[in-house]
Amino acid sequence: DLARFYGKPPSRAVTENRRVSCSLGAERTRNLRSIATAAGSSTFPLLNIFAALVFAYLHRISGNRSFAIGTTFHNRRSDSLKETFGLLMEAVPLWVEISEDETFVSLINKVGSESYAGRRHCRYSPGNALSNRAYEVMISYHTYSFPPLGGLPVRFDWAHLGMGLNEGFCLNLQDFDGTGNLTIDFDFNGDVFDERQCRYATHHFLRLVDAFLRDRTQSIDAPCLLSAEEKESLLTFNKTEVPLAPATVGQVFEAQVGRTP
Repeated sequence: DLARFYGKPPSRAVTENRRVSCSLGAERTRNLRSIATAAGSSTFPLLNIFAALVFAYLHRISGNRSFAIGTTFHNRRSDSLKETFGLLMEAVPLWVEISEDETFVSLINKVGSESYAGRRHCRYSPGNALSNRAYEVMISYHTYSFPPLGGLPVRFDWAHLGMGLNEGFCLNLQDFDGTGNLTIDFDFNGDVFDERQCRYATHHFLRLVDAFLRDRTQSIDAPCLLSAEEKESLLTFNKTEVPLAPATVGQVFEAQVGRTP
């Protein structure tokens, strides 16, 4: 079954998506890189942290504990492929089961183990992504930069076409041109996320990132993701109390019978 994001599953027939770009800012970027560096020399530690945050976020907005997200792996396992010209890249499923007492640290460790196993043993072919996808969410991490061309600076811009491969949504972590400032491009499935929900979703994810930076040993279920505006909206929506005049149960019953015999 498809995961339900904020209570609604994505439609397989919809390829339209909305992009919302969100800068993490210099302080968040510096703190994330610091944690990744301190974590050791494992391959792509920052990507593992990002993937773990995405898994935690998906759990919080869906209630599910078992997820697979698509992530990019190199596809040059053989000598012949290593000598082949061009960009060879595949998106393969990264699966994690979230436990009842999951913390940010334990989830990062799970992602690291699964990522390592996937790079060693994965045999997911390019055709699977379209014919038999095993994930509804896609993540990627890009750090492209280019030297000057003819003495002129080169800037990288990612043109978004407003279309995707009908995932629930994609989260693309990037720092083009080596700015030192990480940015997340959220590509939201148009069948699930309206403009208002896109705005709330980005804020929820950033609150989870901030909670992780404050205390990565805490449970992933601990941080509150709602803004003051959302809390007030929920309180107003659920405000159903009605003032009643002092009366006994018998008097209230008689009055109701008089109104609707």
